[in-house]
Amino acid sequence: LGVITEVTLRLHPLPQHRELAAYRFPTFAQGLEAIRGLIRDGWRPPVIRLYDEVEAARNFPGTAPASDSLLLLLSEGSASLTRAEAEAC
Repeated sequence: LGVITEVTLRLHPLPQHRELAAYRFPTFAQGLEAIRGLIRDGWRPPVIRLYDEVEAARNFPGTAPASDSLLLLLSEGSASLTRAEAEAC
């Protein structure tokens, strides 16, 4: 048993701007390679999510062909930064 005697809360302000992007890839491996390229180029988006063919079809029906993988990216920060990152992709 334990007793909590102290709690620390941190507030983080909401980002000024958000850019969301989705990309389709014929194979999961090509999506992974795209992620590697982004990371090598120095981009560190807060959300990188790659769905395989099965999960993409299950979570986003009609968005991508059943044989494609789906990559979701989120960029947060100042409007100029997020636009620059979105254009770099």
